[in-house]
Amino acid sequence: MSQNRAIRALTSQLQTLQSRAQQHDNQLNPSAKHLLSNRHRFHQQLFDHHGAELVPCANNISKDIQRLAQLIQLGHNPQTIEALCLRIQDKFEALSQALVSTKVTVEHERSAHQSSRKLWAKRKLASQQKAAKNSANSQYPWIPAEAFHDASALALQIDKHRRWMSKLEVTLEKLDIRLHRSIGADKIQCQQDILATSKRLQQCQQALLHLQACLRHLKPSN
Repeated sequence: MSQNRAIRALTSQLQTLQSRAQQHDNQLNPSAKHLLSNRHRFHQQLFDHHGAELVPCANNISKDIQRLAQLIQLGHNPQTIEALCLRIQDKFEALSQALVSTKVTVEHERSAHQSSRKLWAKRKLASQQKAAKNSANSQYPWIPAEAFHDASALALQIDKHRRWMSKLEVTLEKLDIRLHRSIGADKIQCQQDILATSKRLQQCQQALLHLQACLRHLKPSN
């Protein structure tokens, strides 16, 4: 009789949990279901179950109670019956805790998901910035690539480009004087030289500005 009363008590306890689990699952929103879709909320020795819905866990306990009733009816040894009773109680406790902790679990998963997305966005931005920087650096193939990552090398390149600019400016002045003194084919050649030298000077100026920007990036102001 005492064993039958125990079965009835477990069944009554289960019915209460089943009702709570059903109410819990009905109130789950799509966001919570998605966040917990692949999450194991229990030790696998209790429930081989993952996800937000808890009715399947209540159904699992129901099967254990049915098995317990069969073992009692068959007069199985007391140790096996006691072990199954303890297991059922452990499942009751785990399910009861899960029913009241879903909100906290969802918030934890949402926070972790947001942190993961922020980290991914940060890495993506860093990758894009690196690609953009490498693309900008590639516009000046005469400058060694390693120079863009070393402040001393950048300073040397800046000095070098300033000297080049000074020489090119002097060359342009000489070409301008020569242009006014030239005629015919010589004048045409002089005009072409001025265009070519002006282009080189412009490239040198752009490279100098880029080098200075890279140096500022490596040596941010305090």
